[in-house]
Amino acid sequence: LGRRRRPLLPCLDVSSHPEPSRPLIVTLVDNLAIHNHPKALTHLLNAFLPLRDPIEAVEYMPEELQSDLGGMHLSIVDVRCRDVKGRHFIVEMQLQKKPLFFRRVLMNACRIYSRQGRVAEALSEVCPVYTLCLLDYHMFPEESSWVHHVEPRSSSPGLPSFGELHFTFVEIGKWMKMATFDMGNTRDLWMLFFTKPDTMKEIFTPEQRMRYAEMWQAVREWDLT
Repeated sequence: LGRRRRPLLPCLDVSSHPEPSRPLIVTLVDNLAIHNHPKALTHLLNAFLPLRDPIEAVEYMPEELQSDLGGMHLSIVDVRCRDVKGRHFIVEMQLQKKPLFFRRVLMNACRIYSRQGRVAEALSEVCPVYTLCLLDYHMFPEESSWVHHVEPRSSSPGLPSFGELHFTFVEIGKWMKMATFDMGNTRDLWMLFFTKPDTMKEIFTPEQRMRYAEMWQAVREWDLT
């Protein structure tokens, strides 16, 4: 904390490049899910979600728990996660920009949350829902930060949040314009993966490939597509 981030190296200067297209981002996220690389997906979720304890394992959700609005499935992937203390929760990833986007995201999360009641034997088995949105546009243009955590909370000071619905919005384009990069920052590395995956093959040393084995797995999968 408080450590100044070094400037982006010339070969990594993504600030002057166009913002990544949605098809590229969708393809890269699909590679994490469809090609069944749960370790890489787990690494991504641990990097961005506001978790008390890291995710230990993920499994893809049955269809009866997945959500869709009017026949339009909004999520790229829905997974059930278990953290290192054995607690379970559900994560969905959103990519599409639609009219009234946040309302759709909120309704989607509520549907996943409520549908658990159909299969859970008791309310104690209902899991919190985390939504991770990787955005190719600026959702909060007035804010300087590019990662935002939103959750329902009481308006009275001092009262805790409800703790059942959590939303994380990642503004990829804003990250690119910041023109800062830290090879030791996991979030920066994932953003590089989503914007210039080919570059990672050039800059990762053998030691870094071992250190970030889960991420390197995703890079190799992208190289095979």
